[in-house]
Amino acid sequence: MSRSSCALYLSLRYHQLNPNYIYERLKTTKLPYQLKVLLVQCDVNDSSQSLKELARLSIIYELTLLISWNDEESAKYLETYKIMEGKSTESLMDLQQYQSNDFLTK
Repeated sequence: MSRSSCALYLSLRYHQLNPNYIYERLKTTKLPYQLKVLLVQCDVNDSSQSLKELARLSIIYELTLLISWNDEESAKYLETYKIMEGKSTESLMDLQQYQSNDFLTK
């Protein structure tokens, strides 16, 4: 995403078929970033066990865990991070007063 942030995308369907993938990816990928995002698309019916596992993984690897429900929402999260890149805290707080970037309210 930028020099100081990165995102890893994981579909829960793929995770259930290949449970070691994300672990291997984290072991082989150096993540010297200030912000590390694990964007998980919840595309299975029974997601509770996998989400608990990934929440634990996020704590261990100091990742920010974001959960999306479809491709559009996943893309919106990444797009919003890119738009907000380099913005000051004050400008983001001012923006929050006037609009909501919550995907579910749109």
